[in-house]
Amino acid sequence: MLNSKQCDLLFQTVVILGLILAITGFAASGRPLTNSPIFNVVATNVTATTATITWSTTKPADSQVAYFISAAKPTWSKCCSPSNTTSHSVTLTGLAPNTAYNFFVESMPTGSSTPIDSAKSTFHTASSVSFSNVAATNITATTATITWTTSKPADTQVAYFVGSAKPTWSKCCNPVNATSHSLTLTGLTPNTSYNFFVESTPTGSSTPVDSAASAFHTAPSNTLIVNVSAKAAKIATGGVTSYFTATVQNDSQNKGVSWTLSGSTCSGAACGAVSPTSSASGQVVTYTSPAKASAAGTVSLTATSLSVHSVSSASTITVVAPAAPAPSAP
Repeated sequence: MLNSKQCDLLFQTVVILGLILAITGFAASGRPLTNSPIFNVVATNVTATTATITWSTTKPADSQVAYFISAAKPTWSKCCSPSNTTSHSVTLTGLAPNTAYNFFVESMPTGSSTPIDSAKSTFHTASSVSFSNVAATNITATTATITWTTSKPADTQVAYFVGSAKPTWSKCCNPVNATSHSLTLTGLTPNTSYNFFVESTPTGSSTPVDSAASAFHTAPSNTLIVNVSAKAAKIATGGVTSYFTATVQNDSQNKGVSWTLSGSTCSGAACGAVSPTSSASGQVVTYTSPAKASAAGTVSLTATSLSVHSVSSASTITVVAPAAPAPSAP
């Protein structure tokens, strides 16, 4: 006979064991303590076009799977093998790549005419093509080259955008049937952050696949600009002086400008003189008009970059004969 203390200890032990079983959810047989006759529903071995659905039942039963996209009408797997089993496996084929599927399983216990459905589950098929080495290279102020590799031959396109703006698409879709892809974007805005993703449709497929989003930043504007001030002047002949400056933007070499003169009725020194004949950006130079009144006309004073000789700017000087002196009083 147990005394009262031993009875209390035994009761406490039984309660604790009961709590442990309730928390872990397993009975002595090792199966989940569940009211559902279907459990352990899992999608495994998911590829771009296939998925294997496995589950267990508390009683021997047959096997079928219903699968669908969003709220579409379910498609059913072929009925109803394996049957008379508690471990079930059905492989779905012909799925769409890179797509989210809903599914539930259905089992009819052996000897019963009433099928039982599981709760809804989901899986997502893999892409039909995978991307690697997605990169933006050779980035300038207005261009960038996007390169990537695909696991299968496919075509080539890039979508690029600033912030959350609507994407701009590159021209579709060369090169095609390639695994190494390269596409140069042009007309970009200098000193700007761009988001982009690449898109490739595998050869023989009509379903494009997109990469994850990436980003690049264009370089600041590197266009060299020369501006001359003043842009126009009116000066009399006879050695009259006037002052000009040339400012140069984006000159990484800081070479400044050279000055030249040309005219509608003169050339070289006959158009006047400029000193100094080369100057740093922002340095003042002096123009001296021609001595002879016969040199009157239009003179161009041109500042040309010493870093990029094709970049220049000019001031138009109207050279006029000096005003006639007023007649002396009788």
